[in-house]
Amino acid sequence: MNDIQGLVRQVRSLLEDSAFSEEGVAGVCLPLLAGFPMELPEIDEQRFFLARPDRREWWLGLGCSWRVQLQGANHLEAASREAERLFSRYENNDSEPMDVPMRLFVWSGDGETQLTLPTVQFIGRNGKAALIVTPDPSHPDAWAALLEQGLVALGEAAEPVPAPPVLNGKQQEPDAQIWLRIAEQAIDAIRKGEMDKLVLARKIRYAASRRLSARRLVSSLLYRHCNCTIFASDMGEGCWLGASPEILLDRQDGRFFCEAVAGTVRRDPDEGVDQELGEWLLRDAKSRREHELVAAWLRDALMPYGDFEIDDIEPRLLQLRGLQHLYTPFSGRLRDDVQSLEIAQKLHPTPA
Repeated sequence: MNDIQGLVRQVRSLLEDSAFSEEGVAGVCLPLLAGFPMELPEIDEQRFFLARPDRREWWLGLGCSWRVQLQGANHLEAASREAERLFSRYENNDSEPMDVPMRLFVWSGDGETQLTLPTVQFIGRNGKAALIVTPDPSHPDAWAALLEQGLVALGEAAEPVPAPPVLNGKQQEPDAQIWLRIAEQAIDAIRKGEMDKLVLARKIRYAASRRLSARRLVSSLLYRHCNCTIFASDMGEGCWLGASPEILLDRQDGRFFCEAVAGTVRRDPDEGVDQELGEWLLRDAKSRREHELVAAWLRDALMPYGDFEIDDIEPRLLQLRGLQHLYTPFSGRLRDDVQSLEIAQKLHPTPA
């Protein structure tokens, strides 16, 4: 861990010595030790976290220096324009070139999008780690306490993990019988040709016997699901977190990547049985049809926005901790005038 007070003094000196314009958004970037911890600190300020452990990519944001909320049918496209306006005003005094651009946190749902520029960002990418500080213009000195608080929390050893909590008060919305009736209606609609595919979901609520730690949960996800994307964000009184097996859109260095993940079967601890299950999934007509619906939809959605290639004509297996899926990756180059959130608006939700 870098010397905390020394790092704070270095950031302060760069901010004071930099000739930022009054219209711009000021920020500084500093290199960090490559072994900087990849985890979620336990602090009272708002936290944003994203990591892909198998690729050694991670991002942690603390606090808020800028935020905008947009609504409407094309809220993600509108958010993209707001993000571009912010980036055009952003002035960054790098202590040395780091190739780790600052990021915005995007929350989108129920017809609205919220963009947040964290005050403090820790970024790990391509074997490098960096710190980016963007002071809040309305509280220009608050970054120092936030940075110190975050560094202290990251340096503290996590407490021993207690026994798993007891989960009580299971509530389902809708309840199981109603959900099964809805599923039967969906199957009937597919048989009649009214739709090709429908993904049904329900909400299940539990009450834990003790307070849960977001830090411990994220650490567990990083260990147990190292080839998934781990995410966390403080939302209201709780923390929204999870591990996603698929990437909607990843855009770096002028290229993009996304993937079709659909068609699923379990894993098995017996290696021979596990292999047989995977081979069955590759042959199963229903699973292949389910996967092709997703892959074809992604192809059609991406076609107007650039050139792309499918890495494999035939789907292959994506083997995760408890499940294995049919998997087809897409990669290519989007037109320069196409924004990432504009594509996200077209891709989400996918048929998966």
